[in-house]
Order: sequence, then structure tokens, then C-alpha cells
Amino acid sequence: MKLKTKNLILGSANFLTRYGESPMYIDKKHSLEILKSAFNHKIKTLDISSDYKAFKGLTKFYNFKKWNICFKIHTADLKKLNNLNSRKKYIKYLFKKLKKNKIKYFLFHNSKDLLSKNGKNLYKYLIEIKNKGLIGKLGVSIYSFKEIKKISKLFKIDILQAPLNILDQRLINSSFINFLKKNKIRLHVRSIFLQGILSDKKLIPKKFSKNKKIKDWYDYIKNNDSTSIVETFNFLNKLKFIDKIIISSRTNSQLIQIINCNIKNSKTNFNTFAYKNLKIIDPRKW
Repeated sequence: MKLKTKNLILGSANFLTRYGESPMYIDKKHSLEILKSAFNHKIKTLDISSDYKAFKGLTKFYNFKKWNICFKIHTADLKKLNNLNSRKKYIKYLFKKLKKNKIKYFLFHNSKDLLSKNGKNLYKYLIEIKNKGLIGKLGVSIYSFKEIKKISKLFKIDILQAPLNILDQRLINSSFINFLKKNKIRLHVRSIFLQGILSDKKLIPKKFSKNKKIKDWYDYIKNNDSTSIVETFNFLNKLKFIDKIIISSRTNSQLIQIINCNIKNSKTNFNTFAYKNLKIIDPRKW
């Protein structure tokens, strides 16, 4: 069956930058090509952060008015919001820059930010404007899962954005899934290709070139006469607790491969690829 594009969110971290281990630069022309192609294929939500070059650069010459926005505020910006006036000005600036009168998802880029003084104060203000219909849902983006229960006791969180891929399967935990259901938290997963190293051998850093788990993954793909994109979505398709999937691509042709992906109810036990080594599954430690 075809992939449901309504469940996809387009990531923009790699636009106008050399994102990840690849030296490839995604310039203005190719960034716009990917954006327009995604929208034409009914991917209507864009994931963007205040520290992404896409936010700082693309907004100058691309109109995001028709897009739904999943916005993440970065630590550096949050630190500047010391009082109510600065918070009001920032939100006004954000809406003007994105040419929006509503942000569908507003997330804190780091869970620790939400626990800070500025984070707590911004959260209170966001609740106010959410009640006025200016924000759809509030959430937080995480790398570590340790702070989530603490956060949920202090804040009403609608959305959790977290990494999930063939190697990083920390989310596939019955107690965690039950926790999400109990607290009515929707899950958006990102880093499904682990900055490309699970979709393209050329992007694997030299220090990981002999890693057995990565080798097993590519051997599995070859032995099944399949592709990394198809098998990644076969894996994700089995996980019914996922609400949205954030995708990114380095080229428009790669985006089309994702959009045209034919997935199936695979009988493969993908748990065998799970890896706990944070030096591999957490790109911040590369």
C-alpha cells in the first residue's frame, strides 16, 4: 500500500546547510524544489526551528502561509524572553515572519528548556494564547527520555517529538507507550534515517563503517531485494502508537522515493536491529 502523506511532516533542518555528516549543501534552489514538491504531494506541515537556517533564510523569499507549522523554539531564543513584554514581542515576530495567524504545533526544542524559569513563564503565556486559538498544540522535542514523566507532572503536553529508527528503538517500550496513552500525548517521530546513514551507505561516517548493526541492516536490505526507504517504513508501519513521521530529504528525487514508497505488513522482527550505544544512535555524540 502507498504511504499516507497526511501522516508526514517535512523536516527543514537540512535546508540551506550542510546538515549531518554529508558534505552536500542543499542550496536555495533545491530547498525550494523540495518544499514545493512536498506541498504538491499533500505534505502540508513543516517542521522548523528558530535556529534552523530555513527559518532565518527561507522565510525571506518563500511564503509559508499555506503550510501548517510545527515550530520549535531554540534555547538561545528562549534565554532572551525574560519578561512578558519580550514574550509577546517574540510571538508577534514569529507570526509575522511565517506569515501565519496560527501555529499548529509549538514545541520546546529541548526538554530542559521547558523546566527552566524562562521556559515555565513562556509555557504559561503559550497556554493563554492557545486558549485564544492562536496555537493548536503544545509540546516538547526530546533526546533523552528521563525528563518526560517529570515534565508531564508539571505541564500539560499535547505533543512529544522524539527520535526513532531501526537502530534507536528506545521508544518501543510498553510502559512508555502506556504513559503516552494515559496522558493523551501524541507522538511525532524524527531521525528515522539517523541523518541519512540508514538510507545511504555513502553517508556513513568512517568511524561507523565497520559497525555490525549498520552492516546487518544493509545486508538485510540486499538479501530481501528491497530499499532502505521501503524497509524503514515497513518498520514504522508496525508501530501503531506513532501519530506523525518527520521526514527529510537531500534531493527532490529522494523525496519522491519516500512519497511513492509501497509499504506492507512485514513479518520481519525489526527488534534485532535495536542498538543501545548512544555514541551511534545519538548524533550529538558523533
